[in-house]
Amino acid sequence: MDTKFYKVVRVIASFLVRLLFHPKVIGLDNIPKDGRIVLAGNHTKWLDSVMLVSVTKRNQVHFLAKEELWHGKGWIVVKAMGCIPVNRKIHDKDALIKAYEYLNNG
Repeated sequence: MDTKFYKVVRVIASFLVRLLFHPKVIGLDNIPKDGRIVLAGNHTKWLDSVMLVSVTKRNQVHFLAKEELWHGKGWIVVKAMGCIPVNRKIHDKDALIKAYEYLNNG
């Protein structure tokens, strides 16, 4: 499920990340341009997701994001970005099923 909002955010994020942080990406050639993949980030800061979106050439990256983000003021952003809610307090099988569906649908 590609979202138009994601595509717009990606262009803006890519420009800002390159302008402000000048990232050095190592191993980008290991990420196939198409086909199904799982990118597992270290996620030490909120900026990690923005960096991943800005440097990968993939059409859409769907993130597992903590369920609490759907209850705050920014819920519309995480939904529009194609994020998948995950309850971190349990072994959230629903989140894994949703992620699996996204992988199966390309």
